[in-house]
Amino acid sequence: MKMIHIKTEEEISIMREVGKYHAEMVERVKAGIKIGASTYELDQVAFKFCKENNIIPLQIGYYGYPATTCIGINDDAEHCIPSKTKILKDGDIMTFDSTIKKNGFCADAAFTVPVGTVDKEGLRLIEITKRALEAAITNSIEGKQVGDIGHAIHSVAKEAGYSTLENFVAHGIGEEMHEEPEIPNYGEPHTGVRLKEGMTLALDTMLCEGENKVRFLDDGWSTKTVDGKRFGLFEHTVVVRKNCAEVLTVK
Repeated sequence: MKMIHIKTEEEISIMREVGKYHAEMVERVKAGIKIGASTYELDQVAFKFCKENNIIPLQIGYYGYPATTCIGINDDAEHCIPSKTKILKDGDIMTFDSTIKKNGFCADAAFTVPVGTVDKEGLRLIEITKRALEAAITNSIEGKQVGDIGHAIHSVAKEAGYSTLENFVAHGIGEEMHEEPEIPNYGEPHTGVRLKEGMTLALDTMLCEGENKVRFLDDGWSTKTVDGKRFGLFEHTVVVRKNCAEVLTVK
């Protein structure tokens, strides 16, 4: 495993500012979410925000990825490329994920929202996925281990009757989009890398209504759940602290 970079308070201060930019970008995108909007239009909102604020949209060009964001609808899962032909409809749930970089450091966050009037099962998936992220954040304190985070996410999901996606992981973040350690959405308590104050983590929580696996589409990036059931996603960038993790991707 590569060395984990413990951030200085000066570096964390920079990441805190980048996190605020990310939160503002999310507000802009959320304001454009409506029935009839395309995922491409929402991606362009994020792109224009980055351009206006001298921000690097890290996903553009990452191993050939063509967009600023990943935006999915219903059974779309991770890394879905925005499209002019993917139009939001009443009753959809939409996932959004994006990573930005400014002044040498990154911020990564994601959310899921209802579009129009969504059935109670869809709203419940959103709520439980968000609750799983809160459990992950609670366990991101000094002395805990990576397995504690994964176990917390999986426990919230399992109790509610959901599965956690196994194809992808949460991860460290800092000067690079993906740093050590990798953090699966499952795990055994008291196992894995021990957390230290100053570690910065991008905590994805990825829940499925049905099976916990995806299939890749022909574009090589976009994924869908294998059984066509819906997918929920939430994420924040956080700093490990002694008693309570600090969330950076907020205003």
